[in-house]
Amino acid sequence: MIGDWDSILFKEYLISLKDIKQSTIDNYVALVDRFVREVDDVTDLRKINDHIVNYCKRKRNYLLFFAIKHYLTFKVKPPGAAKELIANLQKPKIHDRLKTNREPLTENEMLEVINALKFEKHKIIALIQMTTGVRAGDVLRLSSWDSLSMETHDGINGLKLNIIGKGDKPNNVFIFDKTIIEIIIKYVTSSTNHPSYFFLEMPKRRTPHIDYSTEWALHKANYKIYWKDLKFACEAVGVDRKKFATHDFRRHFARKVWTKWKDVQILQDLLNHSNVNTTIRYLRTSETKNIEYSIELQK
Repeated sequence: MIGDWDSILFKEYLISLKDIKQSTIDNYVALVDRFVREVDDVTDLRKINDHIVNYCKRKRNYLLFFAIKHYLTFKVKPPGAAKELIANLQKPKIHDRLKTNREPLTENEMLEVINALKFEKHKIIALIQMTTGVRAGDVLRLSSWDSLSMETHDGINGLKLNIIGKGDKPNNVFIFDKTIIEIIIKYVTSSTNHPSYFFLEMPKRRTPHIDYSTEWALHKANYKIYWKDLKFACEAVGVDRKKFATHDFRRHFARKVWTKWKDVQILQDLLNHSNVNTTIRYLRTSETKNIEYSIELQK
């Protein structure tokens, strides 16, 4: 096994390379931890390749391949032996991205799932997602510093959320439903989870090699807890847990926007997409009936 001591040294080695992001380093360490627990001899090329093929076939994830390359360079001596192993590693095959068949829930069905969530903060996150279409991860990162404010538009009071999305892209969204605003305000004004975030808190169960002082590690742990809570909530109300996940709140929002306006530009703006092709994919994956619009757009 890699052991805490070995994992710490491996992490220090990755940091010394200077061109790998902290989030990638943490992912590499976690993947290699699993790798060395399942492969008892890290110099056995057959066992290494079997692990790569099996894992990548199941997860369609190529991060493991690169993690193992780094680990072999770090671990195997002399360097020539490591290079020979790396040169003969089985590169993962490219698999088509298999999608689970989605059966869109009605808004009432989604509210049933939300009400079945165990933790109050998860209900808030889900409500924000369903109302604004923001990704779960972006809601989790809501900072307690100047991220929420009340504003009035056309005489209607609304709650503005200053979201930081993918690639640190700003995304200001608004909620005008009075009930949802009250629920959010009540929660955030009484939240004591974290001094800098509304929805992040230190997990009770911690993996030894993970540094939870980093936002990435803390975010990943909290997202996993939210994801599990949502799956249990689905089961509680009779929804197939394999056919509904956190991102389906965003797909639901996309369907509502498209049904109302049937305008790709509006949908792109509200989903905060930089590339319209990403928005077009939502017209397909969100089970939208008006696929002909996306087809016409690409002619």
